[in-house]
Amino acid sequence: MLSSTRRALPSIPPDVAGEGVWGVSPEQLIEDFRPRGWRQLCLTVGYVGLLVIALAALLTGDVAAFVLYLTPAIVGFLFLHTRVLTALIWSVVFMLGIFFAALGSQLGFLQALAAAGAFVIGVWPDPRAQPDPAQAGQQDESPSRPAPPPAPTPPLGVSQSWPPASSFPPPAAVAEPLPAAAPPPESQPTRAVSDRLQITTLGGFSVRLGENDFTTDLLEHPLLSFLWVYLLVRALDASDHGIRREALAEEAAPGVPTSEAMSRLRRRLHDLRHGLPAPLAERVVVGRDHVRLEIADCDIDLRRLQALAGRCRDAGELVDQQLAAEIEYALRSTSSGDFLPLFDQLEQRANDGRGVAGDLVSDLRQAIKLTADRSQRLAVFPGQHRVAIAGTSLLQAQQIRFDATEALPKLTPVQLVLKLTPAGQSSAAASIKDAMTRCAASGSLQPQGCPQNFSSVESLRDPHWQVVGDPGGDLAVALDPDHGLLAKGHFQMILAATEPVTGAVSHHAVGGAYQTVLAASADALTVQLLEASSAGPPLSRPAAATDSAVRDAVRQALAACATSTSFFTPDCPQFHVLNDIQDPTKNVQWHLSGDPAAAATVTFDGATGVIHAVGNFTMTLDYDQRLVGKDYPQHAEDSGAFQADLFWDGSKLVPVTISRPR
Repeated sequence: MLSSTRRALPSIPPDVAGEGVWGVSPEQLIEDFRPRGWRQLCLTVGYVGLLVIALAALLTGDVAAFVLYLTPAIVGFLFLHTRVLTALIWSVVFMLGIFFAALGSQLGFLQALAAAGAFVIGVWPDPRAQPDPAQAGQQDESPSRPAPPPAPTPPLGVSQSWPPASSFPPPAAVAEPLPAAAPPPESQPTRAVSDRLQITTLGGFSVRLGENDFTTDLLEHPLLSFLWVYLLVRALDASDHGIRREALAEEAAPGVPTSEAMSRLRRRLHDLRHGLPAPLAERVVVGRDHVRLEIADCDIDLRRLQALAGRCRDAGELVDQQLAAEIEYALRSTSSGDFLPLFDQLEQRANDGRGVAGDLVSDLRQAIKLTADRSQRLAVFPGQHRVAIAGTSLLQAQQIRFDATEALPKLTPVQLVLKLTPAGQSSAAASIKDAMTRCAASGSLQPQGCPQNFSSVESLRDPHWQVVGDPGGDLAVALDPDHGLLAKGHFQMILAATEPVTGAVSHHAVGGAYQTVLAASADALTVQLLEASSAGPPLSRPAAATDSAVRDAVRQALAACATSTSFFTPDCPQFHVLNDIQDPTKNVQWHLSGDPAAAATVTFDGATGVIHAVGNFTMTLDYDQRLVGKDYPQHAEDSGAFQADLFWDGSKLVPVTISRPR
């Protein structure tokens, strides 16, 4: 059975405190209180009407009437989903209308009439809140479909060691390289396009149906994706028949009062059933007391290995050629790495990691890891051996020779280094480039789930990002024991944002290291998580970005700055401030003195990929200023240090900005 140990609720972090009620973001509160359906929309209009009457009473000085109408407006809106309280509120409003009508007020008659209509709407059943049709003590709202055959898989529980020690036969040393990846035997499930929902959980996460990939559609909903994946985790335990609504509500909103948490859960279940793509939504089975995910007819990598382990256990110590081929194919087609590596981030986004779902996933990871550790030891005779790994379209084949007698009586370590084929390298680079492009479309200075980040003492507005060069140019992929396929590299972006004082658009060079978890399918590598990284080797300065080439680019940029007809030009070092009366000026002309770029010092920042050129400049300024109806020629001079920031985009230097060093 699944562990039910409850973690103590930690205090809300400082960066979360104050953002909303019980640590819930303002966006989440807006979503929770948004009217849904025609019934709640009509009632909301009625409560707004009560609020208008209350404000009118306040303006006339009638405090009693203000309180009398304001109270039901607020209480009614907060409990839109209820019927008894709604009926009580509008009954009171109806009687008040009758009372005022008896005193001769025509508005009182209209109030009573409107309250009667609202009363009828209030007691009208909410279709979303209807009880589910009973079926064997538990309801199924899923569209009817043939019951799938029971999966031939042993129970998966954290209290047991899965698979048993005898599940896999002891592997033998490979004397020759394995043949190239061959088509799987007819009896085994293939990774080809099928009509079954394919779910990857090891080394990454993906949900596919045929050629359609629904992973992005699911993950773009923070709370819904967490609930769906959590239900998937519980469904992978054959002994689990669903989670009680109360427990799921507490998981989605820990620390929130039960009534409010249940109200939110009803809305979330509605969104799960109607806000996700149909192949995902129809898997959610909502009962009167329990909620579960129907996965019996899904193709899941973990269950394939589970079923294969059972067959190996039944076969004993010897396996036939057919089963050996299936084992080989399963090991090739299944991604290596941690179980659901993105779950921690999903849980953090949904409830700040304050639920118990993380404990369950951690237990499953530990059980799987313990099993994997057993298969990483190989018993061989003393002497020379060779370990061979067959290649795929994404991974290169490897052969490693070792002497099993050198380290006796200790184990002989054999280090396998992951190497991508050109096709695998191209697939990973293309996936990372697409992810960076999506990050560049963000309108935030610190977008979540993206590596770029810019902080400024000024409140910049309207940020726009632009990717420079190829973020997969220095891509390095390694096999990480905790994350699976881990790719690292560097990115370069140009940030364009509006200055708060001048309203001008300035540019900033932003770069750094990133890391991402890759999910491997049969013919592609896709990005799962993308974030900034402080580890990794620095970038090497491009050979073509010589000091001379950098100075030439800076020289052209300074010449362009000298053509400005303004006292202040963004991305340029010169400026002029009028100290006297701001009379009209015209004919503004800047003149660059000498060649400031010739003596500039050029450096390269290997952490960010930014090329800096630092030097000193002098510019003279001529302009006409109108004083008392007459234009007078004026002359000024500006000089000081400058710093030019440039990127190398793979083929040429890209000047970003020239500023005064701070």
